[in-house]
Amino acid sequence: MISKQTEQRAEILKIAGLAFCSPLGRIFIEPIVVIKEFGFVGFLGYCIFSILVGTFGVNCILRSHEVLEEKRIK
Repeated sequence: MISKQTEQRAEILKIAGLAFCSPLGRIFIEPIVVIKEFGFVGFLGYCIFSILVGTFGVNCILRSHEVLEEKRIK
């Protein structure tokens, strides 16, 4: 049985993961606007930043599923 607190923790992790993935989505949705805003060198830096932050976001999302699976198994 999964407690309410565990469900809330998993949901918070999932929402945080989606928030961390948003810079990566911005590059895919409007790359021209990002290039105009930061310049080409800034765009490359923003790409690296968004990939690192996006990786952390995906990790948070996967961790939220892991938390739920741990509680279901026990």
